[in-house]
Amino acid sequence: MRLVKNPRKVDQLGQLTLMRRANGEFFTLIVKGQAHLALWPSTQSAFYYKARNPELLVFSPALLASPFGQKSLAALQREDIGLFMLTDTGRAQLGDGRKISWEEIRHCLPAPSLASVSHKRGNL
Repeated sequence: MRLVKNPRKVDQLGQLTLMRRANGEFFTLIVKGQAHLALWPSTQSAFYYKARNPELLVFSPALLASPFGQKSLAALQREDIGLFMLTDTGRAQLGDGRKISWEEIRHCLPAPSLASVSHKRGNL
């Protein structure tokens, strides 16, 4: 049994979501001239944004903790893509959020993906 100070926070972290097209292309935002992978705090949030932003209609949500998400993150981190966490403000505007570091999401992913990402970057 795993004891957690705030169990709701663990559930939220496991729900981090990205958007991808059928061909595997990710939805990214350009922030200060650099591409950033857009992340949502939950699948529900991603669907909310999708319903209010026509450019997202061709994208489907995928959990970061899924095998697809974990494999994709390893490749994106090597490419030095930034991360941008969108917020649940109710407005669903693509500028509502903040840049986050790879370290911040490192705690959100299961241990096997962390080992593979760190190993590929030479951090082990």
